[in-house]
Amino acid sequence: MLSELGMTVQGHNPTLWTTPIETADLYVIHWPDAIFWGDASQKRLWFWIARVLTNLTLLKARGTRILWVVHNLQPHDLSPERQRAWTVYARGFSRLVDGWLTLSPSTAEPAIGRYPALGRKRHSFIWHPPYADAYGGPHAQARAELGLPEDALVFGHAGLLRPYKTLGPLAARFGEIAPDGAILLLTGMAKDGAERELDALVGAVRGLDYREGRLSAAEFDRALTAMDVFVAPYARFLHSGALVHALSRGCVVVAPRAPFTEDLERELGAAWVVLYEGDEPDMSVMAKAADGAQRQDGRMPDLSPLEPEQNLARLRDLLRGLGLDVKGETANASRFAV
Repeated sequence: MLSELGMTVQGHNPTLWTTPIETADLYVIHWPDAIFWGDASQKRLWFWIARVLTNLTLLKARGTRILWVVHNLQPHDLSPERQRAWTVYARGFSRLVDGWLTLSPSTAEPAIGRYPALGRKRHSFIWHPPYADAYGGPHAQARAELGLPEDALVFGHAGLLRPYKTLGPLAARFGEIAPDGAILLLTGMAKDGAERELDALVGAVRGLDYREGRLSAAEFDRALTAMDVFVAPYARFLHSGALVHALSRGCVVVAPRAPFTEDLERELGAAWVVLYEGDEPDMSVMAKAADGAQRQDGRMPDLSPLEPEQNLARLRDLLRGLGLDVKGETANASRFAV
């Protein structure tokens, strides 16, 4: 989107020692939590925290604006030690940024609730954009390649299968809450104990089809194409690219009621976005989603409001508010790192 405003976009890593000497009008960070993703020691993690905060402080002192695209409030499934480190890091980081973006209209409030310093900074939102199809095959082909019955009602989830997604409890209750004959396809790489929980349910739960292993982009899209209903019973989340991805492949989605999912429901309609209260979906929620999937009968949701071109004006206004020279539909070329 920034390139469409006339900016020159250059990738960069904020942990590099060269960061403070970069020449950039704007430094955009999507994933400040990336330093928490690996298996670095706690000592090494604190080193990266100190380096990133120092680098950004020096970069900002040279006149560069710092923009945070807030995907999540924190990394998922943190240990107590890493939770303490994240709290220190996020407090410092949120004070450094000049502006920030969320990925739907209503998710700013929980972000400010978690990081009050953001309430004093310029903010806007741009919708999480739809996903291109890396598979490209039709529904029937995806079903055949995966060995799924063409006429079955398939609920599912694909991607990283992690504890915060609470797919184990969903699988354990699936036989009780799903329509007769329905299948629950869970496919992807299970991590952090989720694999043991799901393995224990194989053969014990009616309709469960669990396939563990890393998925390529095409395999991920094939799994979504084969599903009728994508279920995301997440315990904690701010936004969900997986929900947008599933909608991009024509799935009805089931998710807990939260600011992001309520925004999706308002934009796309309750026929495509089925929300529930409490910790888990019940029989009535699953029946509503099944009915919605059968009514869609191969149709796709209208995702045009999520397309980048529909969000450019808000992004342009935010950048102007940060003092950047963004004019009209295009902008003067600027150097900037993402």
